Amino acid sequence: QDMLVPMKCLQQALHTFQNDIHVYPIWLCPFL
Repeated sequence: QDMLVPMKCLQQALHTFQNDIHVYPIWLCPFL
């Protein structure tokens, strides 16, 4: 699953992916 997450929301997004959605592996690609 691909998700575009703004940097200002990254901490909350990672917390949600790990604890609520259980999405693994987490592969971070910078979007500039």
